[in-house]
Amino acid sequence: MRLILKRKAFTLVELLVVIAIIGVLVALLLPAVQAAREAARRSSCTNNMKQLGIAVHNYHDTNKVFPQGKLLLRKSTTPITSYHNKWYLSWSVSILPFLEQQSLFDVFHEQGTSGKPYYQDESVYAAGFASIDANPNSTRAIERACATPLSAYLCPSDSGALSEKRGLPTNVTATGQWAYGSYRGFSNRYSYNGYSAGTAGCGYLDFPDSGRGIPDSWRGLFHHVGQTFVFDGTGGYGTNRSFDCETFGTMTDGTSNTNIFTEHHHHKTDVAFEDGRNTFWASSVAMHNTAAAGPFSGTLKVYDFSLCSAAASAIVCYRGSGAYHPGGFNVTRGDGSVTFVTNTIEGNIWAIAAAIADRDRIPLP
Repeated sequence: MRLILKRKAFTLVELLVVIAIIGVLVALLLPAVQAAREAARRSSCTNNMKQLGIAVHNYHDTNKVFPQGKLLLRKSTTPITSYHNKWYLSWSVSILPFLEQQSLFDVFHEQGTSGKPYYQDESVYAAGFASIDANPNSTRAIERACATPLSAYLCPSDSGALSEKRGLPTNVTATGQWAYGSYRGFSNRYSYNGYSAGTAGCGYLDFPDSGRGIPDSWRGLFHHVGQTFVFDGTGGYGTNRSFDCETFGTMTDGTSNTNIFTEHHHHKTDVAFEDGRNTFWASSVAMHNTAAAGPFSGTLKVYDFSLCSAAASAIVCYRGSGAYHPGGFNVTRGDGSVTFVTNTIEGNIWAIAAAIADRDRIPLP
């Protein structure tokens, strides 16, 4: 008798069922994998912001003051037509030695064409902008320094900044490439969602003035430091006063009640004009590496600039916060701790936390 063996095989229906099951399993697992990856990125970002807190504490231990938000060296009271070309040396440059970047820090202190350090040389580093010629292979040290991406200033979740690496800031007078960042220091608290000459509100973010609605006590840790000067009035700045660097003693609201760093991730390019108002770590212009806090929820969504500007004035969005972390972003407090803030935080609490001496000591969530 001849033995006939039957071949074992899947029917088409069985194969389709298996494929469907695999598809369902992948669909179930993929969000978990993505969530795990984002958790790792957020953890790395949290660590970066913790290091920033440690760096400014070490800076204070060494210099007995905190670094300036930005340095103004102009001593004349003659009216000027723009304050953008008078800023030098940001907080992020000042703390480089405390982030193991001494050699990069030294570049900003090399002698420029005027015989001054680069950060004081108006022809080279005016307003935090080097005279860059868009040559990625430039041999000028200051150009390379401003275009150097630093992992300490980049959040792994900030995909746009990581992928593009460099960009051209708004208000530059020369072309070139500047390295992006993800973090900003708080300059102050504000209360008004608008901007116009001679009115109270966010138009005076850099120069708190009780006569214009923002008292000096609303200053943040990283405001401008330098000489008094007179603006020409076209932007409504009038006569402005200068502040000194802050200390632990001047943070009278308490270090644990004060936010000093926040996240400001790369804007979506659906509003191309705003791309130049991203975070650029080497720049000392306010809209590039300092933040301010007001009671407007739209300013917590700067990663999608169109979403932010639809809910609040574009002016305040330039100095807002926001990250690609689901639901919110990280802040570093004055005591060096890092906390995750949700996008739904109550606006007044958010604003109060940015000031170092407003006496509003509301416990932060």
